[in-house]
Amino acid sequence: MNKLFILVIILMCGCVKHTEPEDIIVNEKNVATDFKIPKAFVDKIKKSLGESAAQPEFLFTNLDVVLFTDQENVLKNVSTRIKLPNGGGKVDLADYIIGQGSFYLSFPADQFTNPAMTLENIFYLSEAPQIKIENEYYGLGCGKWIELKNKIKDLQIKNFLKLNTFGLRYLYVAAGQYIVVLKKGSQFFLSHLNLTDSRYTDKLCSNIFLLNK
Repeated sequence: MNKLFILVIILMCGCVKHTEPEDIIVNEKNVATDFKIPKAFVDKIKKSLGESAAQPEFLFTNLDVVLFTDQENVLKNVSTRIKLPNGGGKVDLADYIIGQGSFYLSFPADQFTNPAMTLENIFYLSEAPQIKIENEYYGLGCGKWIELKNKIKDLQIKNFLKLNTFGLRYLYVAAGQYIVVLKKGSQFFLSHLNLTDSRYTDKLCSNIFLLNK
């Protein structure tokens, strides 16, 4: 009888579905007032249209960002979906990070499901200096930027971009502007995430970007 009871329990446990925790929704109204689109980015968008194409029309759109952790006592919530206003805005990690460990940043795929609109590119502009921690360098450095077009799909995965709070590694790797470019017909839509941490502004770069040309 005991063996039968144990077998039933095992079968029942095997049928339990492990579901992801539901996102806590935060409607962020903190717009980054110093947001500017670097001319280098605009030139790159125009170049993609070809020399004979008409000048593209730029409009703003909203943006969702997810902060997720699979560890305890790192983030205030296991998973938070932050809804940024039209044109994007600022996320202050001081409002979300509560302890030491790892967490993830992503741009959830379901916000880009409009069949008439395509996600063209994501650019990252660093607002943190490059720093050496335990013989490893972290971050791009002040004012440096990279194109993340080949990582668009990856950045939509909830547990792809892993960040770590030890030694403020996340700050040097991820603080800055993420500029998202979408296209619908001949129109381009722009949004952005300004990721920062108000507790450590003394460790970040000036808001005046010294872009590489």
